[in-house]
Amino acid sequence: SYPTYPGRNFFIIKIDVLGDTVWSKHYGNGHDGYYVGLINSINQVDSNKFIVAGSVNDTLGNTLGIIYMFNQSGDTLFTKRFNFTGEHIFNSTFVISPDSILVVGYTWIGSGNNNIIAMCVDSLGNIHWQNTYGDPGMDEFGYYISANTTDVLIGGRNAPVGNNVSDVYIISCNLGGDQLWYETFGESYSDFGGGEICPDGNYLVHGSMQPDTAGSAYAYLAKISPSQNVLWEKVFPFNYQQTDAIVSVIQFPSGEIVAAGQFFNTESPDYYECFLLKTDENGEELWRRTYRGREGVHTYVATLKQTADNGFAICGYVYPDGVNSQDGWLLKVDSVGCLVTNDCEPVGIIQPEAETEKLLVYPNPASQEFTVSNLILRQGQHDKIVKIYNSIGQQVYLQPINHELSINVANWQNGIYYVVVGEQKAKIVVAH
Repeated sequence: SYPTYPGRNFFIIKIDVLGDTVWSKHYGNGHDGYYVGLINSINQVDSNKFIVAGSVNDTLGNTLGIIYMFNQSGDTLFTKRFNFTGEHIFNSTFVISPDSILVVGYTWIGSGNNNIIAMCVDSLGNIHWQNTYGDPGMDEFGYYISANTTDVLIGGRNAPVGNNVSDVYIISCNLGGDQLWYETFGESYSDFGGGEICPDGNYLVHGSMQPDTAGSAYAYLAKISPSQNVLWEKVFPFNYQQTDAIVSVIQFPSGEIVAAGQFFNTESPDYYECFLLKTDENGEELWRRTYRGREGVHTYVATLKQTADNGFAICGYVYPDGVNSQDGWLLKVDSVGCLVTNDCEPVGIIQPEAETEKLLVYPNPASQEFTVSNLILRQGQHDKIVKIYNSIGQQVYLQPINHELSINVANWQNGIYYVVVGEQKAKIVVAH
């Protein structure tokens, strides 16, 4: 935030279970520019300590990594700047123990070359180890870091210097920060993302994949083994796929996964919105929900956390087109993504619609095929995407539609299916 100019501070807010502010505090000195990291930059160290990682632009033109430690009341316990070679920015932290805290970001080492930087510090900010990762002629950016009892996983993106064609970049290290291997994942153009260590010892890779120069990109999720074998990979299409991305994930001991991110919604109209989705242990979608931080603004996600009541909190920011300002945004939902407990459909995608906006699906029930019609197009719009979900929220069909569409269901299982075209929805029964 900008409480004074030209200084930029960062702020921390403590809220109660209803989202009401308990206290809020700004941190900075009024003349330097302070920035928090992009992903998971705040974490709890112990019952009374929290750590924040970020960067500061000082009045001498230096960009330094910085960590803040503060208590439950927001009082600063210490601040530490790290003046390594080159300019550097911290993005994320991960707490192994109160005396072993991981920090990741990236450092500019000259000639337009960025490398990933990671370090492990104790509860006073003293460095256990520090390392940089990357290859000459490549730009590497570190956004995510996680660990278990034997490994550290770093996630980000890399690209040739001066080239926007990037890949998701995953680095595996031991607990001393020594690199064991790295792997890249991506399509032909600009991809970015990160990785997390799963409870079963495998790794989740997530982010955004852009397959062509048209600018469209889809939300991506994959699971790989420590030997770098891809166990499965999934994409989650929305209605336009313009830089759709999974930003933050949680995997449970059962293997189920909850992921949050943003997508470009041409129905809203033309704004980024937030999504929350759940998959089984194989990445098959169980349900998804979408949210707007505010009408008429873009909504972006930074972090997903599980709450003590088994629900979820999503933190991010909102801002309108053409305005150089933004607001922080926090969303609290229950264990199935409902803003009000038990007040949304179990599948998470079907909401009641006005009768005049309903799709027509016929015959209903259907045994061999059915037709979708009564499509509502906005002025200048020529087609939309029809998506069909089964009764547990798994997407089973995806196809463009411009007026009406006949769908063959001869090989589909009997049951109830939900047809979704933008904001229009209908229910169809398949019975052979």
